[in-house]
Amino acid sequence: MCIEKKRQYGFSLTGLKKCLATGYLDVFFYRSKSTGYFFLWLIGLTVCTATGVLGNDDTLFFSEIEVGNGDNTDEENSSQSQGLFNYFQFRGSLGYDLDYALSDQLSDFGFSRDESGVSKSKVSLNFSLKKQFEGGNYELGYKGFYDSEGFIESESEIREAFVNYNIYKDLWVKLGRQVVAWGVANFVQVTDIVNPTDQRELGLVDLEDARLPLNALRLSFARERMVTDLVLAFEFQPNRFNVANSDFDPFILLGPSRNELIEDEPKVGLSEPDVYARLFLSRPYGDFSFMVGQAYSRNPALDVQNLKLNYEKYTTFGFAGNYIINAWSFYLERAFKTGVAQIEDRFESVVGFEYSGFRNSQLSVEFFSDSENSNNDFVIGAASRSFFRELANLSLQVAAYRNEAYLTRLSYDFDVTDSTNILFGYINYASGSLDSPLSVFRANDRVYLNLNYYF
Repeated sequence: MCIEKKRQYGFSLTGLKKCLATGYLDVFFYRSKSTGYFFLWLIGLTVCTATGVLGNDDTLFFSEIEVGNGDNTDEENSSQSQGLFNYFQFRGSLGYDLDYALSDQLSDFGFSRDESGVSKSKVSLNFSLKKQFEGGNYELGYKGFYDSEGFIESESEIREAFVNYNIYKDLWVKLGRQVVAWGVANFVQVTDIVNPTDQRELGLVDLEDARLPLNALRLSFARERMVTDLVLAFEFQPNRFNVANSDFDPFILLGPSRNELIEDEPKVGLSEPDVYARLFLSRPYGDFSFMVGQAYSRNPALDVQNLKLNYEKYTTFGFAGNYIINAWSFYLERAFKTGVAQIEDRFESVVGFEYSGFRNSQLSVEFFSDSENSNNDFVIGAASRSFFRELANLSLQVAAYRNEAYLTRLSYDFDVTDSTNILFGYINYASGSLDSPLSVFRANDRVYLNLNYYF
């Protein structure tokens, strides 16, 4: 089934993730608190790969996959098929974002913004420099912005900086600053735990754009319908939250004490890296993967008494799978997390489906559940339709939380030219209860405009 997806995604590892993100399989999990089982999983994945126990001889499915080259675009794959290796590829975008807050801010919590008005006027620049060579490629990416109205005035950072090389037969190594995208869900992270995410603007950033790169080493071994990944992350980065007293400050309820918070970040490096492994299998009836990771949580545990943010180390055992029937796609992710001192062992799950049987339209729904805290459960639905020979797209997303909380985002974007895009949007944060997760953000409704020029 994924062979049909090859032309669209070029079968980079990112392409495998997108192909995997369209179906459903069930799974059994083994619960254990012992760190020893973590290493048994790693050994087991290696043995299965080396012996080919989990492989078959149906077709040389992975013989055409550029394993490890997970960030290739369709243009790169096309160029490679023509044998053009000796060139630099430069891609980028220049953008402008304008947001307008529709309501006066709540006066009881200490937000910096008081009245409705422009909340963002941001100019951004993104670009990447790529080069392919015999046996691999390297990439350097940059992202920066200046915002005259936002809570963060400016930011400049290297996004990607890695070398990807085929060191021996089916073995690839990717070293440097990179993004590792696992899992199948479109909106929720369950087994996609390698990279932190940018959560500074609730509901305004899609998951694909929210992942933040890490300095890491990735080893990938492909064998027909099977890929095994081992990832060592040599730095720690928490999820990125907005600054104190901003519209989306997650700790605003602490009041003045919020400015006294101390962040106790763990030490992760070459001698003590975070470790992740994944086994991906593809079969005629569907695709599925098993993963295991031992790493520090990207979300802090709040110690209210000492006003301290702690990051606990835990072990994750996860599964992701899919199944496709005609225009229907069903998928599942489920993960067991253990070892966090301040909370009980927990299962996190997401079940979803997509339907693309309507002309120029797509519908998707996801259900997320947390066995440890049911207040985190929610359902999110999305619908989109393209117009004017796919030059324009109208999309609607609605997330429903417990305690009568709803997040609704409506957007319309249009390709003015091949290199210019304009987007109009509206987002609403509704809360029918003070106990809902969106209650403190209910005055953050806004309209927004995005202009982008691609080069």
